[in-house]
Amino acid sequence: MSIFGPPDISELENARDVSGLIKALRHQEPYTREKAAIALGRIRDARAVDPLCTALEDGDSDVRRGAANALIWFGESAGETLGEIAARAVEPLAKALGDPEPVVRWMAAKALGAFGDRRCLDSLLERLQALPKDAWSSREDIARALENVPDSRALEPLLAELETKNRNAPIALARIGGDRVRRALMEILENREIFEGGEIKFREAAVTGLAMLGDNSVIAPILDALSHECMKKWGG
Repeated sequence: MSIFGPPDISELENARDVSGLIKALRHQEPYTREKAAIALGRIRDARAVDPLCTALEDGDSDVRRGAANALIWFGESAGETLGEIAARAVEPLAKALGDPEPVVRWMAAKALGAFGDRRCLDSLLERLQALPKDAWSSREDIARALENVPDSRALEPLLAELETKNRNAPIALARIGGDRVRRALMEILENREIFEGGEIKFREAAVTGLAMLGDNSVIAPILDALSHECMKKWGG
């Protein structure tokens, strides 16, 4: 720890000094707080969860982003303590879905998806319902997070997202599976208006989703879609 300057975050991380890093989360310099958050995420000590959740409300967007990123790592590798950590992190992360910065919102959604907890599902669906229809970026962030929490309760909201051409909805739906999902994704490929509308990523997601379903009946529509794309590209 530096006596006169900001704390040496690398030194604290190498020493696995969780207490020192938590203290650094309150340092006056935003850069120091951000690096402390990231270091705590790499260490993944449960003592850091509550301070990181508090940092989600930091006045500096880089610090909030660092805290959300750290919580993603907790969600991806918490093991037996995952449920306990999720219980503490769900509410602050759900609140962060309304952050003014798109990157923070995306990371908060990804963290909720990484925890894969039913409480996370509730928070994601509530936020999705509350968003205005033209909040495209936020809606796509939530759909991406729902990929990691496949649950039939998300079926209707995600099917509704197809109407707005949410590019992440097809994959999240494929994780849920079922005949309704298969039919909905096939309808995308059969809709020539979508093909002519330049929604390339949306079409690609529908193809990927159908392939994920592992149903041989979808092969013909996929090949037809690919053939149409080739003809369009080469002027056939």
